[in-house]
Amino acid sequence: MFLQGKGFFTLNLPDCEGGQPGAILAAAQSAGLSHLVVKIADGSQAVGIDSSGVDFTAPLVQALHNAGMAIWGWQSVYGDNPSAEAAMAIKTHASPRPGWLRSLSRSRI
Repeated sequence: MFLQGKGFFTLNLPDCEGGQPGAILAAAQSAGLSHLVVKIADGSQAVGIDSSGVDFTAPLVQALHNAGMAIWGWQSVYGDNPSAEAAMAIKTHASPRPGWLRSLSRSRI
């Protein structure tokens, strides 16, 4: 499957509609989006989990999947620890997503 149509990249889910899956879905549908690309990992670290351990990513993935919207994962990889970065990709790719994007960088931004 390839990305096509109008979509949106998210970096920090708690800052997107307060991290509320229903609100994000409603905003995406009202904007006529066909897909969302959600940052799920930065190197070997998971993204979308706040300091108290609340996971914003999994409920959003489920809500968008249930609504029939395509959701893709996005991971920045740096090559600092390829095995750990690959393990994180495998771990976070287990949820229902048709695709996975990687951003390759030499250094952290």
